[in-house]
Amino acid sequence: MAAVSLAILTMLAVPLLTGHVPVILDLGNFHLPARDFYARCLAQGESFDWAPQWFCGFFLVGEGQLGGYHPLHMLLYRWLPLDTAFAAEIYLHCPLLLIGMYLFLRRHAGAIGGLMGAMLFTFSVRYLSHLEHPNLAAVLAHVPWLLWAMDVAVASAGPRRKLACAGIGFLTASQILLGHPQAFWFSLLTVAAYAVYLLIHQRPCAAAWVAIVAGHALGFLMGAVQLLASYSAFADSTRAETTLEYALAYSLHPKAMIGTVAPYLGWGYFGAVPLVLLLWWATARRTPWAPPQSAAETAGSAPATGNRPALARAADRLALAALVFALLTLLLAFGRLGGLYYLQTYLPVVGKFRAAARYLTLTQLGVAAASAVAFGRLVTLVSQGKKTSWSHLVLPWAAVVAALLVAVYRPTVASAITTESPADGRLYYCGPVFLLAAAVALTAATRGRQLGLFALVVVAAADVGVVALARGHGRELWHKPPVLEKWVASLIGPPGPCPGRVYEDGFYSNALVLRDYRMASGYSALNPRKQLDYHDVAALRTAGVAWYEADPFRPEVETHGLGPPVWGHWCRVPQPLPRARLVSHAVVSHRPGDDLKQIDIETTVLVPRTLELPPGPTFGRCPPGTARIVADRPGKIGLSVEAPGRRLLVVSESYHSGWRARVDGRPAEVLRVNGDFMGCVVEEGNHQVELVFRPAALVWGKALSLAGLTIGLCICAAAGVARWRQTLVGAATACS
Repeated sequence: MAAVSLAILTMLAVPLLTGHVPVILDLGNFHLPARDFYARCLAQGESFDWAPQWFCGFFLVGEGQLGGYHPLHMLLYRWLPLDTAFAAEIYLHCPLLLIGMYLFLRRHAGAIGGLMGAMLFTFSVRYLSHLEHPNLAAVLAHVPWLLWAMDVAVASAGPRRKLACAGIGFLTASQILLGHPQAFWFSLLTVAAYAVYLLIHQRPCAAAWVAIVAGHALGFLMGAVQLLASYSAFADSTRAETTLEYALAYSLHPKAMIGTVAPYLGWGYFGAVPLVLLLWWATARRTPWAPPQSAAETAGSAPATGNRPALARAADRLALAALVFALLTLLLAFGRLGGLYYLQTYLPVVGKFRAAARYLTLTQLGVAAASAVAFGRLVTLVSQGKKTSWSHLVLPWAAVVAALLVAVYRPTVASAITTESPADGRLYYCGPVFLLAAAVALTAATRGRQLGLFALVVVAAADVGVVALARGHGRELWHKPPVLEKWVASLIGPPGPCPGRVYEDGFYSNALVLRDYRMASGYSALNPRKQLDYHDVAALRTAGVAWYEADPFRPEVETHGLGPPVWGHWCRVPQPLPRARLVSHAVVSHRPGDDLKQIDIETTVLVPRTLELPPGPTFGRCPPGTARIVADRPGKIGLSVEAPGRRLLVVSESYHSGWRARVDGRPAEVLRVNGDFMGCVVEEGNHQVELVFRPAALVWGKALSLAGLTIGLCICAAAGVARWRQTLVGAATACS
């Protein structure tokens, strides 16, 4: 199993080892461009909180998926080339997850069973399918480490318990700083479910609960910089206005569970080996057994671990609890059809999450944990020379028969299934083939043949190689990744130089920033809320857009006022306004999206309240003055202004309450202009204006995170000192 795991990890590391970059879907459209911006900011010592490249500027750190304040990301993107750092980020959490699952499961299923469970989850279709969402996968990779730390907190005392508390805090903070709120919610649910299991079956002492709860509270404190930023961005995003219908999008249809025996007919495939193991365990779990001894126990260098039959019963209880957890998360994955998901929609923030089908990853976690116990039982029975009854094999072979029937009658079955996952006619026999091989291997193992155990490992590895990595997104992710420079060169932008921004309605708009374009559009999880309609030429001109590309897949969306395309689907926007300018006429408007079409956008702007600017009679004869950008860095804009009178300085950078203005060193109010942009009033004369992005969420978040980090390090230091004193006392006692 170790050799197989190493082989699969090596296969997953091919892009990292060969200098290629996976760019499928969100990897190339969002994560790679965002990390390119992040790496440039780190190299130049600049702030990466605000990204001017998308949406005319938006709160990138608050959006949550950059993980900009995570120490690992800072190290990777500061010291490694972009392609190497990006491939490493996608890959590194796989071995970390494998190790964490092993450490957690070996305490319950033995070393061999723990390694099998770790392999079945780390290399499952459900987990590997999320590698295109690296933050989500990385947050989930922390989950077994958290469960292991909880076990340590329950089973130990003194310094070890303090270290477990600090470990829970650092792991929780790491999850928060990685910045995928939905994945963190999944982690909280898993931890809560395991806490209930501990409460029922192990009844930890009060000190253990204090360590667990304090550790999570410490993690929230250390992750405050990301928590507060994400909540601030969420409140200003379109996600805060989502409907119940949106929250129920991407729900799993129960018919997709036919994929349990037919991986190409639905999303419910959890692997052939876990299925046959659990079906066998369901009937054989009453067979007397004991968890296998460790190598140290076998060699006599360590005492036997307690009452082994009692440990066996505890392992079976964990397996049963894991299956109950898998069933509950499966109901959540059904979304609108499962009923249970509706409870989540009543929760603040969490109720806005969509893609209920992602709960299948937690279902896979429960299946893997139960499979680890089942395999540990099987290994013990084989090593003891015991054979189980033939009746225990009825359910595994029934699954093989079901898979064969589905394969034979595939056209009929496929036509009856209306799921999100399409049928794949080329490899639809993989399901029955793998189930047949797994059932044969299981049969051999239950008859006392060790070869059956090896065969189960090989079948599990082949299952991963074919189902997860050799088709669909898995193949594009690991077998055909491009070289970064060639992929960037293949991106099609507008013809010729672009003096302003570009607006692209298509899916791959973010990637154009890799070619140094600035976008008025964009793609992210938390799209900033906009008041203007950017399918109107007046809004495009106000945003400084020079080129507009219509989405060829949405011909119903029309942009009025633009001429025909001059290059592919690219249209030229006439006379885009400069990024910074002075105006002397402001009109109060509470509906800028509608009122923008009624004004002369070159001389007039819309503001939320009355401003004392030059009176109307001088308007049109009095020159507005000049505004010149002298410094333009992420989150910091410097301007030199010459105003013949009291004027409104308008900057076509997205408005956010976190912007602060200083005119000649004195604070000034930042106003919302034309609905989506910002400005400030300047008096007559020459002025130096500085706009800096410094939201209160980041100021307070950094202070709280620093305080949490200090507390965490102090706990580690105190535990280390206590452990050192115990060692000295023990040594002195031994000498005396």
